[in-house]
Formats: sequence, structure tokens, C-alpha cells
Amino acid sequence: MEKTTTKKFYVYSHSSVPWQQKIIKDFLKMTLIKKGCRCLDAGCGIGNNLPTLLKFSKNIFACDISDNALSYSKEKHKNAFISFIKADINQIPFPSNYFDIIICTEVIEHIDNPTQTIKELFRVLKNNSGYLIISSPNYFNLAGIVKFFADKISGKKTWNVWGTNPCGTEYFMTWRKLKKLLSAEKFKIIDERGGDFLNSWLLFLPFVFRNFK
Repeated sequence: MEKTTTKKFYVYSHSSVPWQQKIIKDFLKMTLIKKGCRCLDAGCGIGNNLPTLLKFSKNIFACDISDNALSYSKEKHKNAFISFIKADINQIPFPSNYFDIIICTEVIEHIDNPTQTIKELFRVLKNNSGYLIISSPNYFNLAGIVKFFADKISGKKTWNVWGTNPCGTEYFMTWRKLKKLLSAEKFKIIDERGGDFLNSWLLFLPFVFRNFK
């Protein structure tokens, strides 16, 4: 008898937390983006950022390594002018100096070699005029301390404070580490913002209890 296995694909009904899309929208306004500008959603997943991007540009590319995520995102945005590409974020199939704006949210913490990823994003971004909007969890808080010790105990980098990434790698990332990665590749940081501070410091505890239980 042939044994078959089924891989679970987790889909969340929300676009993303409202404050994250507000921050992206504010940053896009700062860039004075034009409708014809080339935009890349690098590691687009199920397309959380695409509804926001569509309000600013009509020349959008979205890449991800997951067939399932791309399939879901294509169906969700089938009436929009978006070019979907299956690609490794460390080998983006576009020439250098190609994109005016790149968005990369909640991706870098899952990458084994974030330095290579930042180098590749820098390569395909236009010199001197391109913008990168990048975000990751900030574990410089109580939630992060719990994750730090959970990773140490398990010997893995898979434990997620919020219980939303049950089988993937998630490295310990802080805002200081992310800034260091960007500065090393000559990115000029023009603005920073964070959110969800209360959850990170206190209200995450019910999630911790549920995950350990």
C-alpha cells in the first residue's frame, strides 16, 4: 500500500493587522510614488500588502517561493494587474537597479542568511532613488525573552510567540539587528516605526500558555 502525506497550508482571513498597513501606507506616501513606478512585494505570501500597494501603483510584481501562497494570492487578486513570480528571495529574477520600491514584510526573520537577502534586495533596487520598506518582529521585549529561552531549550529556531508559524523557521530578530543588516549594505534609514507594544510586553502571555500547553 502506498503511503501518502498531506501538507497543511495555513491561511488567515485578515489582510494583516490594521496598524501595519497604515504604516506601509504612510511610508508609501513619503516616497511620492508614481503610478508607473515598479514595485516588488518580496516574499508576498498570501498577498497581505497587495491591496495597499494597488492604491499607489499599477506596475506591481509579487514573488514568493511557495506555490500554495502564490496560488491563493493569485485567486484573491485575480482582477488586479499584478505579475506573480515564483522565486527565491535570495535570487530575484530581475536585473539590477530595476525596482523603484520594494516591500518586504515579515520575511527576513525566516531567512537562513539574511545578509544575502539584504544584498539581493539592494541589487534589484534602483541606485540613489529606490526605497525599501521592510519589517520583522521585534523581539527586544518580554515576548522575545520567552522566545529566546524556548529556542534555547528546544535547540531549534521554530518557536513562535503568537503560535501562527507552527512548522517554519523563525529566527530571533530585533530592531537593532535589522538596522545593522541594512546599514552594512549602505541603506540609508530615513524613518522607523513600530507597533503592538502592549502585546509584546504583556498581553502575549495567553498565547504563551496556549502554545506550551
